[in-house]
Amino acid sequence: MNLLFKRVNNNKYNLIVQTMGSFVVSLDAELAWGYHRYSDDPSERIGSGRDGWFHLIDLFDQYQIPATWAVVGHLFHTACGGHHPDHPVPEGWFENDPGGTESRNGDWFGNEVIEAVRTADVDHEIGCHSYSHVVFGAPETRSETAAAELRACKQLAKQQDIKLNSFTFPRNEVGHLDILADHDFVAYRSPNPPGWFEQTPLSKPAKLVNMLTRFRRAPLMTPTIKREGLVAIPASLHLFTFEGAVRRVASPVASQPVVDIAKKTIDAATRKDGVFHLWFHPHAVSTQANVDRVRSILSYARERSDSIDFRTMGEIARERLTAESGEQ
Repeated sequence: MNLLFKRVNNNKYNLIVQTMGSFVVSLDAELAWGYHRYSDDPSERIGSGRDGWFHLIDLFDQYQIPATWAVVGHLFHTACGGHHPDHPVPEGWFENDPGGTESRNGDWFGNEVIEAVRTADVDHEIGCHSYSHVVFGAPETRSETAAAELRACKQLAKQQDIKLNSFTFPRNEVGHLDILADHDFVAYRSPNPPGWFEQTPLSKPAKLVNMLTRFRRAPLMTPTIKREGLVAIPASLHLFTFEGAVRRVASPVASQPVVDIAKKTIDAATRKDGVFHLWFHPHAVSTQANVDRVRSILSYARERSDSIDFRTMGEIARERLTAESGEQ
């Protein structure tokens, strides 16, 4: 919300309250760790994943838009032996971890790319995406494991004078919020509300119809304070949600439907309160087509910067907590 003063006559001014929303981008910055339990060779799944980080840093600098980079904690290591015997995870959890150094195994270590985020022209937020991509919401994930994941991330980040305030859950499966609060986090990304096409038995055809329906937009979200004192910031849109066969079928009719959805949601945020929360993985932005997709959205948001706020997850959470304390 902005306060503006409009001149009327006789040098008098009327106060105008201009309603506007916020644009938040959160990134699950994980490199190979996002796939290490789901692929025999995680490196093959992400290709030139590090390139995506540098493409995004350049784009965010160009359009002066900050983001929350939720980093897998192991990426803070400069080197490791590939074994973490004191970390309470299921047997074999680290069997794909090659160890070594960042120069030899850059998909598993990320100090160089994290430092590039820290020294960017834009003031990004570095958040947390667990230490080794443990799924917090999985029934088999114990409290002891969740606590160890967060403790390891906090210790590694502290060594680089980074305070982790925001969290995104691996696989977007929320769990152990009490432990998140115990480790002084203030914000987390909660999952997208299910689309209408996800609530029908014919979800794939319905998803295609949704993609081709140009007038649709993503929802503007309202951050809420949970009983643990954490601020939940729901996701609005996954940038690469319409992929694979669905995108191939739609491409002759609508080559960039998700970009159209994002632009319409930005338009909505210029007219009303609420948060447009866009999220994706940096390693997805390693092709020119996907770089151009991000560029289109950031450029459009920048053009409307007089009517929309750019925020990180941490900033949104602090504003919400401040407003709550003022209301009490």
